[in-house]
Amino acid sequence: MTGNERRAITWDRVEQLAFRPGNPEFWFQLYPQFLRKLLQLEPEWHRDGPNRNFHITELKLICEYRVENSDAYVASLKKMDGSAAITIWSVHVDSNYLSKSSLNKAGVDYPKMEIDTHLRSDIASVLEGMLFHPRNHSHLSKFDISTAGDMVPGCGMLKGEEIRVTGAAYNGFVFLYHLAYQLCVVSKKARENEKTRLIDLFEASMKNNSTVTAKVLFNF
Repeated sequence: MTGNERRAITWDRVEQLAFRPGNPEFWFQLYPQFLRKLLQLEPEWHRDGPNRNFHITELKLICEYRVENSDAYVASLKKMDGSAAITIWSVHVDSNYLSKSSLNKAGVDYPKMEIDTHLRSDIASVLEGMLFHPRNHSHLSKFDISTAGDMVPGCGMLKGEEIRVTGAAYNGFVFLYHLAYQLCVVSKKARENEKTRLIDLFEASMKNNSTVTAKVLFNF
């Protein structure tokens, strides 16, 4: 089995284990708490029917989103400009239409003989493309989103150019977790700690074939 075949299996399993929750409402209840903890900020949270949004005053950013199911969602990012909120980025994933990824499922288990030699590195590679640094992404610095790292070089916070938002996440739960990670500009160390935690988590989960609950995924 080739490396890419192993990683295709890994990608599918990570999604199945953690990002297709059996209880989406509980997932959404924990997400705001996770966001606050990861960002070390206090986002202002709102809900209007099925629509949800949060404001991050420090980044002058608003995120609005609605997840119908794992394969159908809409999300937009707005920049706060005085009393106005200007849409700078949006995505709409419509499950009624095909994509290449929707047609390709691994369909087999990860090879047992390669678990000890390749599983951890395959998980790291998959999470990099899924959450941490997707191939398809926009830098929010191009939309004049800046951080304290831009204004005070050397303060330890990441700059706005390190916020990469993907329009190629076909799973709404994957997108939201990815967005939380991208908005974590506290420090490079904070991001590295989250990377290591997730790699450890999914390595154990795949070895034990155990579902990653929202509580475990969000580290509560």
